[in-house]
Amino acid sequence: LRFEKISLEDGLSQSVAYTILQDKLGFLWIGTQDGLNRYDGHNFTIFRPDPDDPSTINDRWISSLYEDKQGYLWIGTHFGGLNRYDPESGTFTHFLNDPDNPKSLASNRVSAILEDSHGDFWIGTNNGLDRFNRENGEFEHFQNDPDLPTSISNNNITVLYEDSRGFLWVGTSGGGLNRFNPLTSTFTSYRFSPWDAIGRNYVSAILEDTPESLWVATHGGLVLFNTENGVLVRYEHSENIPASLADNVVLSLYKDKSNTLWVGTRSGLDLYQPETRNFVHYRHSGSNPTSLSNDNILTIYEDSGGILWFGTSGSGLNKYNSQQRKFTYYRTEEGNPNSLSSNVIFPIYADDNGMIWIGAEGGGLDRLDPALGEFTHYKHDPENPG
Repeated sequence: LRFEKISLEDGLSQSVAYTILQDKLGFLWIGTQDGLNRYDGHNFTIFRPDPDDPSTINDRWISSLYEDKQGYLWIGTHFGGLNRYDPESGTFTHFLNDPDNPKSLASNRVSAILEDSHGDFWIGTNNGLDRFNRENGEFEHFQNDPDLPTSISNNNITVLYEDSRGFLWVGTSGGGLNRFNPLTSTFTSYRFSPWDAIGRNYVSAILEDTPESLWVATHGGLVLFNTENGVLVRYEHSENIPASLADNVVLSLYKDKSNTLWVGTRSGLDLYQPETRNFVHYRHSGSNPTSLSNDNILTIYEDSGGILWFGTSGSGLNKYNSQQRKFTYYRTEEGNPNSLSSNVIFPIYADDNGMIWIGAEGGGLDRLDPALGEFTHYKHDPENPG
């Protein structure tokens, strides 16, 4: 795959891209550690706090983004609570924790935002889950009670997800996965221990595979979880299996319009192949300017035009046009003897056996077997007259 980079030089405010969202107007929003970015495809508009203007955003560190059905953009921040952006007025409204008000936001560190199909508005914080009544501005808190098994399993909320059947799933840091029952306002918790309990119960992303199963990204691997019978299919990294998961610390998941599952890890981007249950890896390569800019993939998003965006930790955005999948791409790869001899190509000839012969500048003659994707190299040897 060939990726286009968008970085500080292009106007991005900071190189750690936590979250990406496209609004109804077509703008792409990117949350970073130093400002909220709005991208129109050419230029960036940066939103940062202005102490002299209370209508500006109140924190630089953006951790989550959500657009509601009315067109308001909701911004979760690391220190400034919850912000609501009105695209018509261009102003921000702030919702903060007030120790003297039990119906205020549970914490000023907001990690996840979701409006469910019932119209409930959920806010995940590091001090529990809140249900927000937008009419009266009050927050209802759901927090862990060690003496109550039906309470949420952990107060550090990492991700919120609603499946196609209307179930609300809550991922936590250390408490595994929770399913909310709206009839009783209780939670059913699912922990993946004793299977590497520390990493497995840190949930970083949730994605539906079928109505009965969920992909769950954890810091101890990838899990396909059957919500009906509790059966787990585990995907782990193995040094001895090249097509295994790239890394057990999985940070992001996304299914694109073609139903392809993309898996972001701290060691590169994986594309899942359901037929073989294998993974194809894409990583940064210093010798390949079209490779990923960084292997730490924090977020994945597909815009309305089918462009895939990958937010990284330290190297900005990577942009991939899925239309390029129609072409197989061959290039010279440093350290890979089974790659093209040179990127400067002159003659190409296909023989009757289906082999492709390539004349490469400085590289001699290459023969490509398209079925295997393998190259045979023929070079001049002064010691060999044949």
